[in-house]
Amino acid sequence: MSVTLETFRPQCSFIAKMYQLCFCIMKIICQHFEIFSFVIKLVMLYTVRLIKIKEWVDKYDPGALVIPFSGALELKLQELSAEERQKYLEANMTQSALPKIIKAGFAALQLEYFFTAGPDEVRAWTIRKGTKAPQAAGKIHTDFEKGFIMAEVMKYEDFKEEGSENAVKAAGKYRQQGRNYIVEDGDIIFFKFNTPQQPKKK
Repeated sequence: MSVTLETFRPQCSFIAKMYQLCFCIMKIICQHFEIFSFVIKLVMLYTVRLIKIKEWVDKYDPGALVIPFSGALELKLQELSAEERQKYLEANMTQSALPKIIKAGFAALQLEYFFTAGPDEVRAWTIRKGTKAPQAAGKIHTDFEKGFIMAEVMKYEDFKEEGSENAVKAAGKYRQQGRNYIVEDGDIIFFKFNTPQQPKKK
């Protein structure tokens, strides 16, 4: 049996292709490793800078909260619809820092909010901590404060747990509060009031 170059040509072609494939795979791995190393360096640099910022804040304003955030990310999220925003966050395995910033801002300014709810809308009203029921009612309309009778109150957590206003009432968690009641963060309130009488026209 004679052995010629043609006998090995298919094998040589296969080996050449395999070598080329392995080279491409190694190239991709190296590129990914370079990208990964670059990301690691960025994270380390970012962490070092955050630590320095935190140390400075702790020195000059002990106990102050530091919230890292990306302005570019927040701007991008504001340009998207709610559905698109959720998909974008899931795809990039990240989250907005805005809710945390808002909560921190409310806490720093001693603010809180209560809800009013009707057939057409639910609204949140911002008040200072320590605000009494009549003054909270005045945030909606001055007549509510002037003619204040009482506030019917249920906690948001109770409403969430029970599932409806009637269920909250059945559970005995629906309260009637007077003038001295200090509104708490997340209260759902229905105000009862007398409409102030208008002066009679002469």
